[in-house]
Amino acid sequence: MPKFFIFIANCSQVKHHLDLNLDCLSATSLSKDTEVLRLQVDQLGPGGLFSEQKRSISAKIERDGIVHAVTYWFLIEMLSNSGRFLSTRGANSHILQAAVLTSPLVPAKAGNVIKLAVPYHYGLLQIEVMEND
Repeated sequence: MPKFFIFIANCSQVKHHLDLNLDCLSATSLSKDTEVLRLQVDQLGPGGLFSEQKRSISAKIERDGIVHAVTYWFLIEMLSNSGRFLSTRGANSHILQAAVLTSPLVPAKAGNVIKLAVPYHYGLLQIEVMEND
């Protein structure tokens, strides 16, 4: 469930950052949480986690700013239909969060909608800005 954040953390020009602790970054959230992808391992088919999916989603901007990155984390259901979840967003998780940097930077105004492409390909998740109203 990503949020749009402003932050500067890219000294080496890497687009995809893993193992970020969002609580330690000086960032401003520009949107509410938005689910980007739901993977049900038992329903992925013959390729399992190495299947392919592509979604388009929209997220409403809540405050003005510049989108530097889209951050994301996972909400993992421990057993199918158990109702017990582990969030990698919380401080109690040993798994940290991740971010995909936007290039070019995306201006955002409160009330506008940003559309994202979310391809999942052979175990790799990518998030790309498609449009900005």
